[in-house]
Amino acid sequence: MNSEQSYLSWLVILVTVLTCLLVDLDFKNWRESERIIEHDIHHYYGYLPAQFILDDIKIEKSDYQYEEGKYWFWQVPTNGGKRVFKMTCGLAVLYSPFFFIGHQVAIWFDYPATGFSEPYKFFLLLSSLFYLFVGLFFVRKLLKKFDFSENVIAITLAIIGLGTNLFCYSSQAAPMSHVYSFSLIAAFVYFVIRYYETNKISYLIFLSLSMGLISLVRPSNAIVFIIFLFYDCKTFKDFGAKSISMLNLFIIFFFILLVWIPQFAYWKISTGNFLVFTYGNEEKFYFLDPKIIDGLFSFRKGWLVYTPLIVFALAGIFWLKDKLAQIKLGLIIFLIINIYVVFSWWCWWYGGSYGQR
Repeated sequence: MNSEQSYLSWLVILVTVLTCLLVDLDFKNWRESERIIEHDIHHYYGYLPAQFILDDIKIEKSDYQYEEGKYWFWQVPTNGGKRVFKMTCGLAVLYSPFFFIGHQVAIWFDYPATGFSEPYKFFLLLSSLFYLFVGLFFVRKLLKKFDFSENVIAITLAIIGLGTNLFCYSSQAAPMSHVYSFSLIAAFVYFVIRYYETNKISYLIFLSLSMGLISLVRPSNAIVFIIFLFYDCKTFKDFGAKSISMLNLFIIFFFILLVWIPQFAYWKISTGNFLVFTYGNEEKFYFLDPKIIDGLFSFRKGWLVYTPLIVFALAGIFWLKDKLAQIKLGLIIFLIINIYVVFSWWCWWYGGSYGQR
């Protein structure tokens, strides 16, 4: 392999990130009062300005309106009559370095240092580009580890970055949770493989921290832990014979719990309880009536209709062999369960872009 070819995958990553940046610069959404921090992002992001700017994590000191009838913070009532952010604080953790930079820029250049002015929004967009890069970086490392050629790696990265909804959620629809989940899951799978290769505690800690953040960003994504449990299992009999030491189980549990401490503390401060269900009675899973066919094939939001390249990725799973066979069973089980859970949610179409996100 010549030196120029060895940089092809890096070039694809660079082009993908720069393309998303160009979309951001063209739309200039950070200038719009109701873009960037919009919809669910009010719940993901609100922890940061509430705690670090207003010192009012319970949102009790004011109604915080920026215009008549338009609020900075969107909270939902709990069964106990308290009000909390609906989403867990995982994205706030991932946003936080960019939030603090945006806050300092706002102060330096005389923007309102409220958490909602243009610098904060601009740096939230940059955060999505950073995590896009991190996710593609770990995908590249994974593919390198499985001895794929540079050309195959470059094509795969281009398909993932520019041929799926990851492109939309890294640019025009940023900073929703999806690119951040992509980044964390790519890192998690890499750390799982490295742990089983080396049996080093450091990789077990990294995969545990990744798992904690994955679940803190989007609790249902914790299903990806199946890949760890079924790694190097070619049959269910192999899984039955597999054992994980009590020490390793303790390490996993400890570091996942460590990541979740800020969330438990927030719920305790806001409601008096360490665990709070924030979705009410209307938003729930309908496990006896999943919309799998609609979710995959309908013109309303069909994943495979609007992202047809995924058909080849799904088919390819069944031809995994050699080193890749170590993740085959876990990947298949994860996909089946995840598809079932995703399309059992009451809002199976999930809004947003064309196709499933």
